[in-house]
Amino acid sequence: MRNRNARVIGLGALIGVLSLCAAPAHATCSGSGLGTLNCSATVSATAMSFGSYSAGTSSATTTSSTITVTATFSGRILGTDTLSYTLSLSAGNSGTTASRYMSYGSRTLSYNLYTSSGYGTVWATDTVSGSASVSVGFNGNASASTTHTVYGRIPAGQYTAAPGSYSDTITVTVTY
Repeated sequence: MRNRNARVIGLGALIGVLSLCAAPAHATCSGSGLGTLNCSATVSATAMSFGSYSAGTSSATTTSSTITVTATFSGRILGTDTLSYTLSLSAGNSGTTASRYMSYGSRTLSYNLYTSSGYGTVWATDTVSGSASVSVGFNGNASASTTHTVYGRIPAGQYTAAPGSYSDTITVTVTY
């Protein structure tokens, strides 16, 4: 089992951005076909920006970002290969995924990251599983990507938040 860590930098509100960065990982894969299967994976992510936050609005401020896992297969021909994995997001500044917060100096602004646009399940450790599969032909090389959406939400009514650029750092871990 290997982990691929991606760093989420600059989660911000009032003028806010969340960047997701990637790192290498070891992949465990399975499949059918002729030859010895080799596989690897990469992870990438898009920036998340909350834009301006106003405590006086009656609804939450929401946005989204994507995480892409790309699997590369080689060494086997005429088969189908699959890479299975789990995605985890760290707690960031708060130390707990149940109630994340962004910081601006000593001030904080609560937010969280979710697995769907219904904002019912907080994206935490080993929350999301996925796989990437591909049919391999005669050349023995193929790749497949799977994209996951991360939904961000800042609750309304945080009147103690001062104007500024709030940020947090989240680490994305992909376990194979």
